[in-house]
Amino acid sequence: MSVLTIYKKSGAMRLAPDSIRGLIFVSFAKPIGGERQEKLQKGERRYLWDEKITISLNRNEASILGAFARRILAGGEIKKLPIEITHTPGKFGRKGEDKTLKIAKVDDGFSIDIISGKEKVSVYPLGYSDLYLIDVFLSRYIPEILPKPTFSPPAEATKTKAEIEEVEEEADIF
Repeated sequence: MSVLTIYKKSGAMRLAPDSIRGLIFVSFAKPIGGERQEKLQKGERRYLWDEKITISLNRNEASILGAFARRILAGGEIKKLPIEITHTPGKFGRKGEDKTLKIAKVDDGFSIDIISGKEKVSVYPLGYSDLYLIDVFLSRYIPEILPKPTFSPPAEATKTKAEIEEVEEEADIF
């Protein structure tokens, strides 16, 4: 399985498809800060993936993210910003806090934030190269998470052996 990870000073975002469940998981991690950051070498970044916040997007929600990226890359404008995708686990009898994925305009690009309760992780600034990667990734994996069509065999394939022999005998007559 392939994943796309975008690293920024503000945080990191990882997209991972799950074709079995038909979802794209989007995980966000904060950068390591404080004393732990001082131990890193200059230019090296690390993130708190063990404290990540994950939201699962179905094909429609993932398509919103992909359409946003493609629209910006094509030079179009987005009239309604911020774009928000909210999940409320309580609606489906699950435990957990509400999660909101938010796409907004910032000075030098765009930001994608995840908000879960009092926790918030932002990934910004997202420029054209980041949006291109998101567009290509989702163009590749959204078809993979679509429901698989089921086909019933053609009517001819369900004929019994006797029916097939009967048709063959009629053909010999002519």
